[in-house]
Amino acid sequence: MSRLGVRICTCLSAAVLLLQPVFGQHAGTNGPGNGGGSVGSADRSTGPDGNLPGQPSTRSDQHSPQEMSRPVFLSGRVVADDGAPLDQTAVIETVCNGFSHAETYTDSKGRFSFELGGRDNGAMQDASESHSLEPAFGLSNAFPGQNSSGYGGLNGLERLMMNCDVQARVPGYQSESVSLVTHRQFDNPDIGTILVHRLGKVEGRVVSATTLAAPKDARKAFEKGMEAERRNKPDEAIKSFQKAVAADPDFAAAWCEMGKLQILTKQNEAAAQSLQAAIKADPKFLHPYLFLAILQAAGQQWKDLAATTDQALGLDPYDSPMAYFFNAVANYNLQKLDAAEKSARQEQKLDTRHHYVQTWKLLGMILAQRRDYPGAAEQMRGYLEYAPKAADAGRVRAQLAELEKLQGSASVEEPAGQQQ
Repeated sequence: MSRLGVRICTCLSAAVLLLQPVFGQHAGTNGPGNGGGSVGSADRSTGPDGNLPGQPSTRSDQHSPQEMSRPVFLSGRVVADDGAPLDQTAVIETVCNGFSHAETYTDSKGRFSFELGGRDNGAMQDASESHSLEPAFGLSNAFPGQNSSGYGGLNGLERLMMNCDVQARVPGYQSESVSLVTHRQFDNPDIGTILVHRLGKVEGRVVSATTLAAPKDARKAFEKGMEAERRNKPDEAIKSFQKAVAADPDFAAAWCEMGKLQILTKQNEAAAQSLQAAIKADPKFLHPYLFLAILQAAGQQWKDLAATTDQALGLDPYDSPMAYFFNAVANYNLQKLDAAEKSARQEQKLDTRHHYVQTWKLLGMILAQRRDYPGAAEQMRGYLEYAPKAADAGRVRAQLAELEKLQGSASVEEPAGQQQ
């Protein structure tokens, strides 16, 4: 079993690459990472021609090119299923072709509005999403003819909406989803109400409380940094975030964004300091824990990684497959197999879109060490099912064949052992 007992640190040594697609792709995505919820309902009209998607239009008029490129705005409200107001801000995200992307935030009354695919919606992307920005909406480079609204024309935009849902992300709640499959470009922007169901009380937040408290000059520098980040200028963005934290040393979101960009520009020591400063400024802000976990995984700092992910999961145990994945990795490499297995199984339960398929291989290796060959083989099959073209697929198939042989040998030897 030596081949199966190899630690998986090598598969994570390039974990920093999870962040690379942040630049060069603004149209949005992931979830990492999030588990997703049930499909909710909202009142939505059909298209301007009165037909559902895929039905021929009966209208004789045609839209001008200017109309066809008009941006699409969406609005609605988030409400708890018991009618109680939310005790914190919700992140509104689109989920398109299985990848989620933060778009905007709710106001104090739970209302929201944003431009679909817009570059200036202003929501921070967390670590669990960043790895999936490249294949956003199932396309490699968004739409070739991108205009200022983020997409290149009516047909492409309506194809996008046919594969998109809108949902809310609030720690401690599970969100229903509103599908955009029947929403057309010229419809009423109001997509209705998104219901969220309480899972349990949590302390973590996806929006830092220090952002609203920041002075005007710090917020201005932060917004300038976010704009530079959207324009693929990380060095310029870092300088703006440095100005923001100089004006307000407790500006957790600015520290966090700066730390993320420092990871991308390979300033790892500075990144760690920035992310630790973000955590110190707002210990309940979840984003910096996840970015710090990526940095620690890349550096194979297993004790630190276990501690960081334990803290993140203590703040929100319901909605972070990524934190469970890295926690499992850390504990596996520390040879704490019980803790590793527990986190890996929880990750699989939450990660309904299979963004972290490495968990299947990891759990297979854990079970193989425990001589649970049938269970290990099942996990390896799951990994190959969800990642059939992975770079290590050939090696995993060989490991699976070895497990199946060991499984057969164990079943033959068992009766002999029972006779003794």
